[in-house]
Amino acid sequence: MKSESLAPFPATHLGNELRALSAAIESPHARPVRTASTAHEIEDLLEASNGPGTMDFESYMERRLLPLTNFEFNLNDARYIGHMTGPMPHYMPSIAANNIAVNANVVKVETSNSFTRLERHVAAQLHSYFFQAPIPKQAVYDPSKTYGIFTVGGTAANETAIWLAKNTLLDDARSDVKCSLDGLSAALQSRGYKGARIITSSLGHYSMSKIADIIGIGERGLIQVSVDASGQMSLPGLEAAISECRRQQHAVLAVVALAGATETGSIDDLKSIGTLCAREGIHFHVDAAFGGALRFSANHGQLLDGIENAATITLCAHKALRCPLGLSAVIIRDPAQAATIEKSSRYIIRSGSADLGRRSAEGSRPANVVYLDARLQIDGPKKIGEEIDYSIALTKNLAQTIVTRPEFQLIGTPTMQVLNYVYLPSHCRHTGLTSENSAEISAFTRKIQESLMRSFVSRTTLSHVADFSVDVFRVVLLNPETGPAALDEMLDDQVNLGAILEASNHAN
Repeated sequence: MKSESLAPFPATHLGNELRALSAAIESPHARPVRTASTAHEIEDLLEASNGPGTMDFESYMERRLLPLTNFEFNLNDARYIGHMTGPMPHYMPSIAANNIAVNANVVKVETSNSFTRLERHVAAQLHSYFFQAPIPKQAVYDPSKTYGIFTVGGTAANETAIWLAKNTLLDDARSDVKCSLDGLSAALQSRGYKGARIITSSLGHYSMSKIADIIGIGERGLIQVSVDASGQMSLPGLEAAISECRRQQHAVLAVVALAGATETGSIDDLKSIGTLCAREGIHFHVDAAFGGALRFSANHGQLLDGIENAATITLCAHKALRCPLGLSAVIIRDPAQAATIEKSSRYIIRSGSADLGRRSAEGSRPANVVYLDARLQIDGPKKIGEEIDYSIALTKNLAQTIVTRPEFQLIGTPTMQVLNYVYLPSHCRHTGLTSENSAEISAFTRKIQESLMRSFVSRTTLSHVADFSVDVFRVVLLNPETGPAALDEMLDDQVNLGAILEASNHAN
């Protein structure tokens, strides 16, 4: 093989290709919010290839990638308001092009010299934002200290937090039997426990069920405390759950409070839960995957009061901070705590090294932290906070609009950028939502949500607002280009669809 064939691929070439692709798809009006394509159309496109190795770059783009892209939801559109994924700042494709061209692997310094230090730098910044304590420069880059661990998503961040909590509790000096060495069952038995539990609210993220399964306590080992009408975890319910665990000799690995519940946006009473956990000696974890961004808001940051008392905090930068997907973190109050999960090997992540992989459940991992660094350096906390303030104001404006329209009923009062409501068929408008008509209203929610084309909202099923369950629309407002006009259009379309459904029901 000639040596010139081994020349590095030009980063500028790759960057230009990526920028060309992003320019084709990032315009809000380049594609509809959602297409009417069927699963069969997409599958037929995938099967249309002549087989591996039969396309050049141009034909792959023209015949495969761009058609697939055109079938995709347009997350950049101001009328896509259904999930915690939205448009990125205009400069992110260029940042991503550089990141892919460099292809740094932050598991070890030998494949990520500068980005390893960048990750430590940004983790220390987040630590200071949430725990409100400055960190000396020499401590930021000290390999023995870990202020945060970056992950590809909130599930992995939550899992890391529970891993930390488990090992901190069950690798202590009470016994020579260690959870990290001898396993969960042996560690529990040696300390007089008959089992282990995780406690969260009934609105807790589904990742907690996965984690309970992964660590070996099973889904029945996850206690879900009821919430009140506002979506906050019941404090009496939490106290009762802890007491029952003590009575049954079950170790409480962690209490997981929510700062921005996925379905409702509600925020638990972090101060009171933190005080209770401190009194009981329980690891206090806050799942702030969505709501953690409130820390940057001058007007709404107080909603997170008490988060500074958490032992660990999950934050997803690819949600309200509008970074590309694949960037979350668990922020750790005690920078020495991550030593409880440290692993090493002979060829990398050696004991005492600066390799980030020593204290991470993941191995190879891209340097996605650069996206959050770009947001902090280019836009800054002030602009990020202003974006959040705008989206919360827009959410409250939408809530007020829904209240004034007889075709709808607001479900709950929005705390941040998530809002729930239902469409009321005409014969239900004099009573509103009741246990008698909840099934019918749920059916309308499902059919309208599936049929809406010019806009996209999601749906979920809630049971805490009354003594029955109901399917509701779920709006998530993250796009700074979304305005009242787009929301009015969406409501009008839902009313029109509702009228068509009602007419169809009467005809049948």
